[in-house]
Amino acid sequence: MRRRRELSDRQLGVLFLLPFAVLSLGFVVYPALDAIRLAFHSKLPFRNSFTFVGLDNFRYLRDDPVFWAAAWQSCVWTGASIVLQTVFGVAIALLLHQAVRGINVFRGLLLFPYMVPTVVIALIWRWMFNPELGIVNAVLNNWVLGGVHNWSSGNPLNFTMGTDVALDGTNGAGRQLAQLAQGKTVADIRRNHSSQADFIAAFFDKSAFAPVTSLPRGIYGNVPKSAISGPAQGKTDIAVSRLFSIPGRQGMRLQFRGELFNAFNQVNFDIPGTTQGDNRVAVNSANFGRIFRTVPVTGDPRLLQFGLKFVF
Repeated sequence: MRRRRELSDRQLGVLFLLPFAVLSLGFVVYPALDAIRLAFHSKLPFRNSFTFVGLDNFRYLRDDPVFWAAAWQSCVWTGASIVLQTVFGVAIALLLHQAVRGINVFRGLLLFPYMVPTVVIALIWRWMFNPELGIVNAVLNNWVLGGVHNWSSGNPLNFTMGTDVALDGTNGAGRQLAQLAQGKTVADIRRNHSSQADFIAAFFDKSAFAPVTSLPRGIYGNVPKSAISGPAQGKTDIAVSRLFSIPGRQGMRLQFRGELFNAFNQVNFDIPGTTQGDNRVAVNSANFGRIFRTVPVTGDPRLLQFGLKFVF
């Protein structure tokens, strides 16, 4: 039986960044490098000539008074723009911070020009993906492509003693917060992981906590609630569909639909707790710091399904 290949969080992040990296290389990095190359050549428009001239172009600019005038005007414009924008921006921000009647109205009017483009862009994309009138649907020849990507940050973790250390008579072993080791802070609980196996075996640094057996009785721990967050979770679903007209009776159509759930085979891990759905992690538990469940417990494998629907 072949083992299913799973993408780590780092690999999934690289996969999501890949389109941006490709576009940056094509539209930013390559033009910049090509401009440097062209600076050392002579290229005449509408002629098939491309001659290496070394530093001649730079010498020409050095001796050209128009270039220096344009460079000076650019420096003045840039400097004045930065100074004026900074001064007026800070001044307007200070004015809007004043407690004056009706100031909320002016704040809204000031932010309105920043909000309108975002709304317009969202509406444009919505029209483009309209299943009946959108240009994307027309280009795809009535094939409809859709997808949903769900991502959520990890649930907050509460570290507890796991046993009654305070001895306050409430028997609150599961509510008494853990104690940091001497010289440790909350920041020391987090750790970087070298691999998925390391991520599962030790999600956080256990040495940041003082062992329960070494603590004197009658004290309360100093680890705050929600000190860190558990593993983040993500999932991507993709769907494709199309309506086919059937000759004969008017209005008869056949709809094809294909759905791919968890398209990138992402594995989501539960918090390193002792009980499913419980965000409390006991210091004295046998599996302290270790993840041994997925969400859901049965796993979430990649699932591909097809369907046909007859519409009449």
